Amino acid sequence: MIDEAMTQPEADAGDGESPPETADGTVSAPASQPRAPLWKQIWAWLVGNVEPDTLAEQRRELDAAIAADPDTPINYVLRGELFLTSDDPDAAAADFHRALDLAAHQALESDWGFVAQVVEDRALVGLKKAQGR
Repeated sequence: MIDEAMTQPEADAGDGESPPETADGTVSAPASQPRAPLWKQIWAWLVGNVEPDTLAEQRRELDAAIAADPDTPINYVLRGELFLTSDDPDAAAADFHRALDLAAHQALESDWGFVAQVVEDRALVGLKKAQGR
């Protein structure tokens, strides 16, 4: 939300649809659209507004996030939810179980245990959905 509210002083004051001009006054071809931040992509996925290619990209990004920091439970919850939409309840259940284990440990160890509790609650909801399929 912050990135949307901040103005860019060098931005074109026009309608936002005309391509940018170069220093010599010629119009340059627009660059490819910038990719939305990961949280926006995940939100679009959660509300069901995604393309199959976007799901595959989100899977790669979640796999990379888990590989980089395997002790962060929310990444497992998000990937579990992705597995549910991909109709893979076994993989989803495994990720939800892992998230529950990590969140329970963090709830005991952290000064911010309520954040871990929220993740734990979300993992429990996902696990019930996965087991119900």
